[in-house]
Amino acid sequence: MKRIDDNDFFFQERFRIANDYIQKIVELKRVRTPDAVQKILDLKRIIRSLYGLY
Repeated sequence: MKRIDDNDFFFQERFRIANDYIQKIVELKRVRTPDAVQKILDLKRIIRSLYGLY
């Protein structure tokens, strides 16, 4: 059985998740409501925390 390089795997997963969140931010920027702005800020915090772990 081949050993999966954990760092590479988790980096790819974090990148995929962040990419999904960025696409959601782009969609929310088109809406321009106070609720959308709050969701954008929340998603930005999540993305920062994904890359702040290491």
